[in-house]
Amino acid sequence: MKILHIADLHLGKKISGYSLIDDQSYFLDKTISYMKNNEIKHLIIAGDIYDVASPSGEAIKLFSNFLVKLKKNKIKAFIISGNHDSSERVGYGSSLFSDNDIYINSNIKDAINPICVDGINYYLIPYASAAEINQAFDQEFKTYDEAFRYLLSLIKLDESKINIAVAHQLVLNGDGTSMLGGSEEPIIGTIQNLSADIFNKFSYVALGHIHKPQQINEKIRYCGSPLAYHVDESKYAKSYTIININDD
Repeated sequence: MKILHIADLHLGKKISGYSLIDDQSYFLDKTISYMKNNEIKHLIIAGDIYDVASPSGEAIKLFSNFLVKLKKNKIKAFIISGNHDSSERVGYGSSLFSDNDIYINSNIKDAINPICVDGINYYLIPYASAAEINQAFDQEFKTYDEAFRYLLSLIKLDESKINIAVAHQLVLNGDGTSMLGGSEEPIIGTIQNLSADIFNKFSYVALGHIHKPQQINEKIRYCGSPLAYHVDESKYAKSYTIININDD
């Protein structure tokens, strides 16, 4: 089975007053065509659907039409909210979408429960601050690392299965770094970093937030953003990330 991993759509993004909505519409249409032509039936979108918490009607309509096209083409989607998104707006109607194989999670409390589809357990972990994790689970952790490790400790993985985590976080690789692009927000006061070892038990971790495609380790990957959203990103090669699941 093949799975397509994308993230950081930032629908409705404007650069110096120029709207990228037509470019984004083109990308989404090409994504549908690519999945059809390559017989890819699962799609991961790892956060930052919209560029702002209160997206324009044009951006909302674009994403809504995209979801309809996924349904028409029998593509199953697994989607989370990112730090740019409003969890309420992204999560609106999620219970209805799931009846049509469109799984959207913007509620951190639901992240510990797997969505089991075609023999794969998906854990959809939307962006949440340490304070939001503390509030959701009635805890008082002082650091983000402690809060997130507690969250993951609540997940009871069946390690005989394929377990895929979808997250929108800043995850550092073995040498304590990751390659940030020009349009990522400053770390301090927004997204705090996590060590890659926190995800050791997962089969694959589909990350969003960093716009440069990169491998954190053999099973943790940032797919990058589909378009360049800052001058620093113009040198990045944009690509699709495809996960191949075999019998093992």
